[in-house]
Amino acid sequence: MPCVAGSIAAVVTVAYYGFSTRDKLEAQSLATKREAAQIADKIKKLRAITLEDLQHLARLGVRWDFWVYLLLTPILYGLLIPVLDAAFTRAARSLNNWENHRTESRYQSHLILKVFSFRFVHVFASLYYYSFAPQASSSSTDGESTNRDGMVRVAIQLASFMVTGQIWKNVMETLYPFVRRRLNVRAKKQASNEQFNQSTVFSGTGTAATAPRGPNRNRGSLTTCTKLAPETVMSTNTVIHEQCVRLEQASDRAWKEAGLKHYDTFEDYTEMLVQFGYVSFFSLAFPLAPLLALLNNVLELRTDAFKLCHTRQRPLAHKASGIGVWLHVLQVMSVLAVLTNCFNLAYSTSLLERALPSVTPTQKVWIVFGIEHLMLLIKVWFDCVVPSVPREVSERLLREREVAKHESARAMVKQMEVGVISMSDSSDVSASSKQSSMRRRRGEEGS
Repeated sequence: MPCVAGSIAAVVTVAYYGFSTRDKLEAQSLATKREAAQIADKIKKLRAITLEDLQHLARLGVRWDFWVYLLLTPILYGLLIPVLDAAFTRAARSLNNWENHRTESRYQSHLILKVFSFRFVHVFASLYYYSFAPQASSSSTDGESTNRDGMVRVAIQLASFMVTGQIWKNVMETLYPFVRRRLNVRAKKQASNEQFNQSTVFSGTGTAATAPRGPNRNRGSLTTCTKLAPETVMSTNTVIHEQCVRLEQASDRAWKEAGLKHYDTFEDYTEMLVQFGYVSFFSLAFPLAPLLALLNNVLELRTDAFKLCHTRQRPLAHKASGIGVWLHVLQVMSVLAVLTNCFNLAYSTSLLERALPSVTPTQKVWIVFGIEHLMLLIKVWFDCVVPSVPREVSERLLREREVAKHESARAMVKQMEVGVISMSDSSDVSASSKQSSMRRRRGEEGS
């Protein structure tokens, strides 16, 4: 866990430093533009330019590092996140293997906690920054304008994540493996055909290999085969048999699926929980997030089916009573959703000030505290009142179990009755056979 906490702290620090520096430089550039616009208006009014104005214009200018932070920060952030994610996932798996957990369930639980915590931070870091960090690039000192700019940035960032990010993920998970598999199959077929053509079947004596490729090429090969020695013919037949076996194996579906990647539910669960976070955390800033999530899920139904059928090995079924540690992760995310929405309502929007114009910062804190506790109490009440399994379903399951018990008892009684009848029949047969044998002996003695 110290490794996980240190990695998360490093990512948060780097992200905050990069985004805050970019915002400061953006604020400086906006201030420079305003000063230049004021000087231009002054020159237009006076229709003359002074030496002081020229010196002021010369001092104005955008620093060179502004463009570096403005353009390279989001690019580097987007490029480094997948690299860091893959590296941290590999490190988490190695650390999990070193911990040597006793059961598979504990192994998966610790792996999920390590990897998902890091992924949660780097996915939601920019959204939380634009929601709650002070925006230095705001064009005015008005709090309402600053909040509006922050929520607009959150909406733009969230829309880009849910549209372009999902499209890119579907392409990389479904289309790219399918195309790569087709190209690999084609390359293997070409290599096997070339190897078959260069084998001893066609170049055993060198005559067939140099024979002209035409309608009579088979006759030439047959004539050549008839001139071969018996040992050469046997080796040729062996090569033909091996090539046929290879071609038959290559055309088998199980042989093709053996080279595919294993299906793992970790990525699917992670994707669903990240999408749940998008919808439940920041729908206040981007109300179209639930609609985009619904459309993406409808598309995912078909892309996941295609992925399971064409780009992954056939998954093996495992018995499970639930979703495991993912349920606890969902519970934590639901609590975070309540906290995030309450703080967004108070500090990222001006809805509270519009409803209560005379509210003070202290009163705002108490209002947020009360709303947050009320929502959490409602959540706990629903968890206690609403069962995880509906009453009708539980009663039906209980009824089916009782019926199954009665059926098994009846089957056992029938088996016992059949066994008793068979035993009585066998005893009757044995008694009759004994009586007949005794009669036969008496007849032999009398004779």
